[in-house]
Amino acid sequence: MCEKFGILLSLLVLFQTQFADGNNKNTTKGEDFPVYRVATVLNYPWMMAAKTGYEGILVDLLEEITKIANFTFSFDNSPNKEYGRIKYTAEGIQVNGVIGDLVSNTADLAVADLMISEIRSSVVAFSSPFATTGAQILMRHPDIKGTQSFGLLFMPFSLALWMCIIAALLISAAVQYIIDRHSQPDGQSAFQSLHYTLSLFLLKDTRDLHPVSTARRISSVFFWTFSLLIIVSYIASLAAYILFSSTQKPVIPFKTFDQMSKQADVQYGGWYEMPLNLNDNVQILMNRHIRSRYTYYSNIEEAVERVMDIDKPFAAVVEGYEGQKVINQNCELMLLQEKLFEIDYGLACRRDNQGQQLCSDISEAITNLTETGKLFAIMDKWWRSSNTCDKVSEDSFITGHLGGIIFGNFKPIDVSDMLLVFVLQLIGIVISISATVVEQKCWRTDQCHKDCQDVIKRESGSNGTDKLENTAKESRFEETVNEIPVTD
Repeated sequence: MCEKFGILLSLLVLFQTQFADGNNKNTTKGEDFPVYRVATVLNYPWMMAAKTGYEGILVDLLEEITKIANFTFSFDNSPNKEYGRIKYTAEGIQVNGVIGDLVSNTADLAVADLMISEIRSSVVAFSSPFATTGAQILMRHPDIKGTQSFGLLFMPFSLALWMCIIAALLISAAVQYIIDRHSQPDGQSAFQSLHYTLSLFLLKDTRDLHPVSTARRISSVFFWTFSLLIIVSYIASLAAYILFSSTQKPVIPFKTFDQMSKQADVQYGGWYEMPLNLNDNVQILMNRHIRSRYTYYSNIEEAVERVMDIDKPFAAVVEGYEGQKVINQNCELMLLQEKLFEIDYGLACRRDNQGQQLCSDISEAITNLTETGKLFAIMDKWWRSSNTCDKVSEDSFITGHLGGIIFGNFKPIDVSDMLLVFVLQLIGIVISISATVVEQKCWRTDQCHKDCQDVIKRESGSNGTDKLENTAKESRFEETVNEIPVTD
């Protein structure tokens, strides 16, 4: 009896030990688990340096994978700055980045937001995707709220028209000054002429500055008419702008890859080794455009810099997650919804038997995490915390050409629309200058006539005085002679 009890107790202890070992197999990093060297690339929010090691989406994902696949890892102390570009030369294959670390056997596992591609798969093995996105268009979006405050005052006229109005104002002031100098003068300085012209343009009371010269009056009438037509047009255009800006959506040049490939207002480009499908018509046009203009960019920072350049409109074809990261931090940019082709992210291993087995185990773990929802929770945790901007969709805009269109059907008044007004002002300048020439001749003639009359008067006045003096002298002489007594 005691022997049977002892055997039963031994079996219970053995069963308990095996059961306990089975529970700890997937959660405890035992000393018997293999340790793999991990190469990585720092890229927020996938992989980031922390005070003690690393943090980010891939760190949380790797820790969950090790609990299922039963291995441990150690990070490279110096993260790589490149993902890995592959070049085929006469000497062989040249590979850099974390892909190169796997090829050179300096790392066992590459943990980064690595895009799975055919050319990379020829030198390394990949796990099943842990994330899937697509190639999307990153572009600068117009202000949804429209132009407010001070900028609103300049919208009714185009820039060229504003420049022409300023030029007309300065020319008219110069004409006023020249007329004053060469006709019947009002004694105004250049500053006073400019002040008088500006007062006319603003339709202010100019009675205190009323010109005497006929030529200046003619010039003032034509410029006042010019100013009145400009102000009336400005008020009408401003009212139209306010109406359309409140009812219409802002304009963007395109919303799809097809529209982008067929327009010429905005340049666009993509990253090096972007896998375009040359059997697709849209991607053929894009490939031709990018190659002919060589609009590639080397990294996402360069792409953002070119997109933000206001003087040279540019749209960048980017990986979806990279674009999402950018618009989460830069509220002036938007990411269009359409995807040109799918992009899968995976972990990379060496192509030898050990590496392929490692990637197979990782793929099973990723599938398990996807089915249990843990993978989604990890992604949502980091992406939600990185978002600082409100989402902007292309549904808030309409498509149209960028050439002068601001809101919907509204178009600022241009020089061509006001050409007759400027012609009228030019006619006024010609007439006033002609009047100045005529007035100058008349004024000189009148002045000469007055001068001659003054000379004649002075001369005639001098001769009359001499005669009177001589007559008086003769009278006094005769009186003196008569007073002298006559003696025998």
